[in-house]
Amino acid sequence: MRLLHYTTLAIVTAFPDLWWFRQTSTLVILVHSSPGNKERRDVIRSTWLSTPSPEVTSFFVIGTKHLSNVEKGRLHDENYKTGDLLLLENVEDAYKTLTSKTLQSFVWIHHHMNFRFVLKCDDDSFVQIPLLLTKAREFNATDSVYWGNFNGMSKGLPDPPPFILCDRFIPFARGGGYVLSADLVTYITANQHHLFTHRAEDVAVAVWLTPLKVHRLHDVDFDTEYMSVGCLNSFIVTHKQNIYMMEEKHKNLQKHGRLCQSERLYHKRHTFDWKAYPSKCCPPIEH
Repeated sequence: MRLLHYTTLAIVTAFPDLWWFRQTSTLVILVHSSPGNKERRDVIRSTWLSTPSPEVTSFFVIGTKHLSNVEKGRLHDENYKTGDLLLLENVEDAYKTLTSKTLQSFVWIHHHMNFRFVLKCDDDSFVQIPLLLTKAREFNATDSVYWGNFNGMSKGLPDPPPFILCDRFIPFARGGGYVLSADLVTYITANQHHLFTHRAEDVAVAVWLTPLKVHRLHDVDFDTEYMSVGCLNSFIVTHKQNIYMMEEKHKNLQKHGRLCQSERLYHKRHTFDWKAYPSKCCPPIEH
C-alpha cells in the first residue's frame, strides 16, 4: 500500500478521482516539511513514526512548485523508498504559502482517504501517537472537534493591506500540532475556493471554522507554544524539537516507557476560559 502512495503522489498534479486508492485510517498525520529537511524526516521515521499501526496513515507534506528538476528528483527517489511524501505540485514551499499547503493537504486527504481525524504538525514536533489515539477515541468523526493548544491573546503580524482581520487574532490552536475531525475537513474542502488565506496557517484554520458550531478543546498536553514549556510524560505533542531531542525522547520511551528522563516545566502552562473575552482567556496554571 505504501508503494501505491508513491505511484499516485509522485505523478499527481491535481486531485484525480482514484477511488480505488482510498484508504481507511482512524488518524491521518500530516507533517509539514521542507524539501531539504530529509534528515528531520528520517529521524521522525525512526522515532515516533517507527511503529506501524493499522489505525494511522502519515504523510510528509511538501510543496514542489518552482523546485528544480534535481530537487524534484531527490524527493521522488526518497518517496520511492519510503512512500510517505505528499508532494503538492501546485504549492510553492515557503512561509508565505503555508496556508495553501495546509488547505491543499486537507483537500487531498478528503478525496483520497477515509479517516476520523487529522493531525497537522511540523517536522520539529514529537508526537506520542498512542496517547493521541486513546484520547481521540472519546470522539466521533462527526463531532466537529478542533483540538490543540489554543492562544487567545496573540497580536501577531497582520497580513499586508487590506486588513481583513483585527490586529489581535481570534482564538486559534497553535500550528505545531492540532487535530480536526473529518467533518471539519469536509467543510473546509467544500468551501476551499471561498476561504480567506491568511498567511499564518493556524490562524487561517481558526478563521475558517469561526462561524461553525465547533467543539474547541484546549489541551495543555499539546506543548506547542513558541517554545517548549519543558517535558511531562503526558505530553501528546511536543513542538520545537531538534533531532537529538527527538532521539532522546524515543530512547526514553523504548527503555523506560516514559517520554522524559525527568519531568520538568520551564514556565507555566495556561487554561482557556471560553466564557471570558479572548484577551482574558488564559490564566496560568499554578503548579
